[in-house]
Amino acid sequence: MNRLALFLLASLAWPQDLLTRGAAVFAKSCATGYCHGLKGAAAGAPRLAARGFDEAHISNVTSNGVPGTAMQAFASILPERDLTAVVAYVASLNGITPRAGRTPAADPPKPSLPPEAARGRALFFDSTRGLARCSTCHQVDGFGIPVAGPMAKIPGGVPELRELRTPHVRMATLDGESFPALIVTPGSRRTTFYDLTTPPPVLRTVDSSDLKIGEAAAWSHAIVLGSYREEELAAILTFLRAVVRP
Repeated sequence: MNRLALFLLASLAWPQDLLTRGAAVFAKSCATGYCHGLKGAAAGAPRLAARGFDEAHISNVTSNGVPGTAMQAFASILPERDLTAVVAYVASLNGITPRAGRTPAADPPKPSLPPEAARGRALFFDSTRGLARCSTCHQVDGFGIPVAGPMAKIPGGVPELRELRTPHVRMATLDGESFPALIVTPGSRRTTFYDLTTPPPVLRTVDSSDLKIGEAAAWSHAIVLGSYREEELAAILTFLRAVVRP
């Protein structure tokens, strides 16, 4: 039997609904370009598909993260069912047969959103926009990438959202070039930061002695909201007001 056939048989061993859920969670929270690519392809982070990882390794890394890197611990972020589904999906990309009895717990019921808030949620995580979606930099309700920290305040309207600034974005200088940067882990030897020169943010790690961090940058959300129309942004704000507790 050839390798492709073995891969397909192993993938079918996972319940299909669990794999479907895992693929959806992976697309929203992991496949961001500067992290992993779609279907486990390489991007900013290494390739996950066809690497020969076993389930224990996948579960450990997904749950606990990798210290000193941008790979965060998703056990404290994703609900148990979604975490189990992601592990199953990445395992299927490696042709791994699951352990017997691996059944995820049911999700607790969630209140349904009003129609406009539900539309805003779909726009916030809209995968058809690629890296121009809000969830490229923001995590809400367990999905997305927390490039930016928790929202301290939901903007009162679309104009305020477009002009929203963050005091955590600083002007940085590296090799004679200045750019807005969001510092992730400052250190005496190495500093990790997101370069906000163009969307999507680029995660970089450099020698601290080579990086100069200056004053707050004149950076606003208008720079990265070009893919959304005014009424779409209004729906997104309705969604955020319904689910986010600053």
